[in-house]
Amino acid sequence: MKLIIIYIIFFVNILLNNFTFVKFDKNTCESLNQTVLFMRKAIPNQEKYGMKPFSINCEKSKVYGFNIYDMLDTTNYIGYNKGNFKMISNHLYHIYSWEYSYSTSNLMYVDEEGKITFFEAVNCLNRGANLKDVEEFINKIIIDKDKRNELLNILPFYKDFGVYMGHCGNDEIWNCEQN
Repeated sequence: MKLIIIYIIFFVNILLNNFTFVKFDKNTCESLNQTVLFMRKAIPNQEKYGMKPFSINCEKSKVYGFNIYDMLDTTNYIGYNKGNFKMISNHLYHIYSWEYSYSTSNLMYVDEEGKITFFEAVNCLNRGANLKDVEEFINKIIIDKDKRNELLNILPFYKDFGVYMGHCGNDEIWNCEQN
């Protein structure tokens, strides 16, 4: 009997988590649309790899195919369509595909005007950005010393933000370093 009650509670929680949502605000939706385009470019021909295309549903506050974790506010994330997410300026985000084999780390920075800078395939050899690129960008763009130091201090731990399997993507395709 206890087991049945536990299962009922478990499934009710799943239903509530899957069907309750807060609509993304306009800026968040626009930024996520840019993120979808970035992810489609980063992993082209998704169907070739058996993946459904990255997408977003602003009305239901859902993204498909990727997760985003705010590295400055750990309560601000959307992962596997769970979480409460809002795009915040001057924040750094960790983005990666749900598909384990193509789950390279990408970083995204949103400035005061909502302009997004993406860093693709971080630490993948002969492809994308490395942490030095991101550091240089932060040092150049962030004027506020405290904010700059905060971002630089968390940067080396980008993989700690999200449910990340510690794999750097399909090594035959990405050739990523393990950090």
